[in-house]
Amino acid sequence: MKILFASSEIFPFAKTGGLGDVGSALPKALNQENKIHALSMMPLYRSIDRQKYAIEPLNYHFTKTLCGIVHPFELYHSKHDENIVFVYNETLCDREAFYGDKSGDYADNALRFGLFCYAIAEYLSREKFDILHLNDWQSGLAANIVKKIYGIEIKTVFTIHNLAYQGIFTKQTMTDLELNWDDFTFLGYEFYDAVNFLKAGIAFSDAVTTVSPTYAREIATAEHGYLLDYFINSNQDKIYGILNGIDIDYFNPAHDSSLSKQYDVTSMDKKESNKKALLKSTGLKGEEKAIFSFVGRLVEQKGVDMLLRALVHLKDMNANFILLGSGEPWLEETLKSMACENIYVKIGYDEDFSKHLYAGSDFLMMPSVYEPCGLNQMIALKYGTLPIVRETGGLKDSVVDFHDYTKKGSRGPGVTYHDNSVFAFLIAISKALSIYSDKKLFHTLKEEAMKKDFSWKNSAREYIKLYRSC
Repeated sequence: MKILFASSEIFPFAKTGGLGDVGSALPKALNQENKIHALSMMPLYRSIDRQKYAIEPLNYHFTKTLCGIVHPFELYHSKHDENIVFVYNETLCDREAFYGDKSGDYADNALRFGLFCYAIAEYLSREKFDILHLNDWQSGLAANIVKKIYGIEIKTVFTIHNLAYQGIFTKQTMTDLELNWDDFTFLGYEFYDAVNFLKAGIAFSDAVTTVSPTYAREIATAEHGYLLDYFINSNQDKIYGILNGIDIDYFNPAHDSSLSKQYDVTSMDKKESNKKALLKSTGLKGEEKAIFSFVGRLVEQKGVDMLLRALVHLKDMNANFILLGSGEPWLEETLKSMACENIYVKIGYDEDFSKHLYAGSDFLMMPSVYEPCGLNQMIALKYGTLPIVRETGGLKDSVVDFHDYTKKGSRGPGVTYHDNSVFAFLIAISKALSIYSDKKLFHTLKEEAMKKDFSWKNSAREYIKLYRSC
């Protein structure tokens, strides 16, 4: 079975969040299964270091004419990963960032990612595949373009990584991208007299997945449906929830060269060495104190505004707090102003430092308002760090409260809470401190956390079953 996996982000070439990690790890896991070949396609953004990743042209060219303008495309590949095809088009790729800058999204994103979708269709018109797997709004139009404009018969799977980001543009997009106006209906592109790329992916794909079973149920509600709950409910028969995994080769404390000391479940004492190194690098004091960390985008979805309110109380606790991330400017500035003797803040994206946090922290805080899947909690468990999570989306599907934990469960142990409130979050922090004070219980929970299997193997097999059933 040949699968074309299209994504606007694939780590390490491009990443703003979980999409980049999934774009890397899922095709890799698929290719480890018998008689499966997954080839990935992504834009060759300007920011990608062609020399570092040995990216070279494939001598594969084509053009697409839209509204009398000829758009040329060129395909590339990387010697580091022969299972990825890069698409270069000047309009699509020649930008400082992927989707926009501090002032907002790029004004021509509809054209940019419309061109990406046409590139997918052009490639499929020349190469034979059994399954087209699309991801998020950036590739959503391809579900319709491939089948209705190019007439290619192929089964299509569309994955929603975060319903909040839908790719909504004016209906002039129909003309600019030469889309079929017959599909500008409630059952197709149309969304309050605008064009919705993500809705198109749902409408014209044979199967739709979300990144966790709970999130598949949540997006059918008014609270989490972002005005698409009515449409999602009408397509419920083709929507499936498959929990994401993590790349356990990359996220593995036993082989992680960025750590001060590598460790596994049989050498947990070495985790303490990483804690000492983390304290030294941040200037925080108190080896006897618990370390609580946060790694993620600084946006309201991640509960950062609530976390800020909680920090007013947390700074008086006998514990250390380390926060890493970037996002909305007002959250960045406010968070920096909270730094004190037991609160360390680092603004920006730093992959190595994040892994130091997973290894050196005792607890990982994830107070998300909603979380389609979340990978950080799985990574934390792999590193023996207990997650503190709100019971939503993939967090609910992967973490169980330590009170209810059993060794036979598929979820990892942590601290969970339900209400999206500062009070509920602070109670969860207090519970974590009580675990920390019980050294025997704390050690047992850390060992059990590291034993949990959150690899992509099982999830990849679920996707293969879905491909075959389409």
